Amino acid sequence: MVVPEQNRAARADKALRVRLHAARDTRAVRMTQGRVSVTYGSSSHDFEPHYLTGDQDMRLSEHLERIATPILLACAVLVSVSVARREFFPRNQQSGPVVKEIKDWREYANGGSIVGPPLAPIVVVEFSDFQCPFCAVLSARLDSLQVKYPGQVAVVYRHAPIDNLHPLARPAARASICADRQGRFKAYHDHLFASQKTLGQTSWMQIAAEVGVEDTAAFSSCLTGDLPDDALKADSVAARKLDLRGTPLVLFNGRMISGAPSFHVLDSLSAVVLKKKQ
Repeated sequence: MVVPEQNRAARADKALRVRLHAARDTRAVRMTQGRVSVTYGSSSHDFEPHYLTGDQDMRLSEHLERIATPILLACAVLVSVSVARREFFPRNQQSGPVVKEIKDWREYANGGSIVGPPLAPIVVVEFSDFQCPFCAVLSARLDSLQVKYPGQVAVVYRHAPIDNLHPLARPAARASICADRQGRFKAYHDHLFASQKTLGQTSWMQIAAEVGVEDTAAFSSCLTGDLPDDALKADSVAARKLDLRGTPLVLFNGRMISGAPSFHVLDSLSAVVLKKKQ
């Protein structure tokens, strides 16, 4: 079948436009007076799109690929960095903590799992996610705070699993709630954060046995019951009231901080609270 010259030209132009669209860099590709000029490094070639010879077509393809590859690679790197920055360095982590006063903050300390003296002068309510990297960082900082101020700091842990990003956070939260029923929340909590990168490789039951949950039958029954879900629903309601947008979220004696405050910030706030108590 003989293809009319006009149709061949139109098809060649269409194919070229598609290829140029994928690799277009105004500094490298120019179209003037029906000709295409492709520059890469110190090399430059001109082509007539309607009548590319086999050799010209090969050279054009090579140039476009050489141009497109670094461009696409740069785009991929930028997207990856953007996603990583959102996950590991949320905006409020980079610009410092955003603090807001919450007048009825004590109602948020009435639920969840408490670590430390219930009547401690310093109360930190933490909305967290067991697969959230910054939540793990905050957990370590709060441990250090309790070491520095023994008997003065109570941490109330409330769950805010981000299901679309962290599919294991909710099952982990359910298991920790069941461990809390037997007084082993803190141990279970610490194990989950310590094994955050390998979460899901060890069963919840095995973790329970490792952290000292004595009645594993009751733990298993709890996992299949409604109690963990009821607790998670209560935490979710509380999180919505605070307009939680991400984890962690901290209430430090009524001061709401989005993100993971530094140990310096936690220490400074603690000193202010304790000074007022004197």
